[in-house]
Amino acid sequence: MTEKYKGSIRVSRVSSNFEPDYISIELVEEKSGVHFCDVKMSVSDFADILFSRSAKCELLLRGLHNMGKKCINETRVIKHTGSRDEKDTEETLKRHEVDGWFARRGDLCNMHRHVGNDEYRVVFFKYVDEE
Repeated sequence: MTEKYKGSIRVSRVSSNFEPDYISIELVEEKSGVHFCDVKMSVSDFADILFSRSAKCELLLRGLHNMGKKCINETRVIKHTGSRDEKDTEETLKRHEVDGWFARRGDLCNMHRHVGNDEYRVVFFKYVDEE
């Protein structure tokens, strides 16, 4: 099955003190906003592909099942009386992740999202078919 999508591509040179510089290529599907493919390759390999040569690269694919869908979101106030431990926060968030909604993990226990009385503003996302 072949499907066409509108999207965008971004190419960046990444500098690091821990590994050699590399090229990062990111592909994003327009409607859903899904960053479905990240490509990582050396600078010299990127130069090769500019001149019609092939090159090795690393591919990270994700979210393909959400392509072409619309991403909706809502902010909910969630009470969390547990610790900041990952197990406790996961347990709290899982209780609210129903009907296809999933939470932005970094919001719970983030003091910038704190509203008082052990409550936090948490953004939830859901991908739906466009009607």
